Amino acid sequence: MAVELREIDEKELLGANPIVSSSWAFLKIDNEWRSKAYRVDIDEFHYEMLVLFRNIKFNREIAYLPFSPYPIDSAPLYLAVENLSSINELLKKVMPKNVFTIKYDLCFDYLNTDRTYKIDRKLFHINHESVQPDETVFVPLCRDIDDIRASYRKRAKRMLKKNRSSVDVRIWGGEEQQLVSWFEIYRKTGEIDGFSTRSFSYIKKVLDMKNSTLLLSYVNEEMQGGIIVLFGLDVSIYLLGGSLKECGYSVSYSLQDEAIRLGKERGCKYYDLFGIGGKNSKHLESLNLFKTSFGGTVVQRCQTFDCPLKPLSYWVYSKAEMIRYYIYRK
Repeated sequence: MAVELREIDEKELLGANPIVSSSWAFLKIDNEWRSKAYRVDIDEFHYEMLVLFRNIKFNREIAYLPFSPYPIDSAPLYLAVENLSSINELLKKVMPKNVFTIKYDLCFDYLNTDRTYKIDRKLFHINHESVQPDETVFVPLCRDIDDIRASYRKRAKRMLKKNRSSVDVRIWGGEEQQLVSWFEIYRKTGEIDGFSTRSFSYIKKVLDMKNSTLLLSYVNEEMQGGIIVLFGLDVSIYLLGGSLKECGYSVSYSLQDEAIRLGKERGCKYYDLFGIGGKNSKHLESLNLFKTSFGGTVVQRCQTFDCPLKPLSYWVYSKAEMIRYYIYRK
């Protein structure tokens, strides 16, 4: 089986998944990353890869592949996984000399949700914690929007019925003060729910991406919450958000319902609620009841894994990462 790798311009990335796109590469530039893009051909099937590079210490870099290799035109993900050792060998040849490890996060397989992928543990080291979620729930958007909503669970239907005449969801039009008001809601939500929030400058950078949308919810013309959604050719992803709980309405249900509708309207095949609690992500379990209420399909993927290129540098880095994750999850 012929496996070929070639570098492409980031602008050539199709962006089927918004995290494997030139927009995502643009976002990461200001976060001390640089990037390259590659196309992988396995016989007649094609895949895209975004590779992000970051200097850790002493001019040593990691190469990180978020949700890559990503299938193009319904290419089977299992074929890329089966040939991952060959892809990895080709990738090693084009890595800068100061890269000490290649870190992979495989994408979710929306087409084959029951398939289990095994990684060669002689070649790759499974991480203690993953960079991207290990488990998620996604809503297929191939049906009519009324059929999609009919598949919601009772909890979501009940909340949306209650919200229908009182909660208004709007697309943010670029007004700075609205963004400042929502960011304060987002920050407070993080404090109450115990998750780390992004900086205001990072949020503005996200919203500069051409494939991002901020949805805002209002009750009696008072802002109550908002979410940021990324749109790709194949999949739209709920990235982050926050909402108040004092108004008497669960506006998060209306926000997600509108995100699903927009994903359908913009031609996406799937809407990914991006992360629920599972075997390796107990800290996300509080999200399960809410995110599964939209009647989607739960899918898992293997944890983040590395191909170490410089054993000593990788050993020091991996120990430091374990300490950092322990402190973060404590």
